[in-house]
Amino acid sequence: MKDLNLGDFTPDEGLPLVVSFVEMARQKGLSVVMSWDTWAFLGYEGSEEPVVAIKSVKNRIHNDALTRFLGDPTPLKVVLIEGERPDWDDLHSKRLFLATARVGVYVRDVGWVTLPSETPKEAAQDLRLRLAKRWKQGKDGVWRKKCRTCQEWKTQDEFYLAHNRTARDPYRHDCKECMKLDMKLRQLAKRKGAQKA
Repeated sequence: MKDLNLGDFTPDEGLPLVVSFVEMARQKGLSVVMSWDTWAFLGYEGSEEPVVAIKSVKNRIHNDALTRFLGDPTPLKVVLIEGERPDWDDLHSKRLFLATARVGVYVRDVGWVTLPSETPKEAAQDLRLRLAKRWKQGKDGVWRKKCRTCQEWKTQDEFYLAHNRTARDPYRHDCKECMKLDMKLRQLAKRKGAQKA
């Protein structure tokens, strides 16, 4: 993959960006095949694991795709944005996340707006918490969030994981203690209701 320099990408005006990028990857010696999941194409370099993943979107990168990008182990990911009205505010707010997740973003008629970082500045979990908005990182480097029920600031290990693994906030909003207490109160109420009947 050493030969695949993103700066070499010059798309053909008459073709979709994804077609031009796939052609460039093939000229650099990668075997590129269609994908049926998160990515449109995957590029291989003599191994069973892809070395590049390629996706084409129209105007913006949706938040559900960001979580998938973060969890994808492919060393290099490329998102090609077609469309006449790219969402610049959205792209700007996601730049650090995209670069750290090793995602390069190319916008038609503009060029590369984000290049993948060679060395991630933050761990994947830290990025998810930063995107969740309710989490705050203290000076000690520990992430905390306020429990919705007891209003106390608690660390990650004091919350259960969210039901949806692709949720923006990877943890529930109520702490473990409050959830356990709520469950006990519900069971007690259920027993009392059964005794009255």
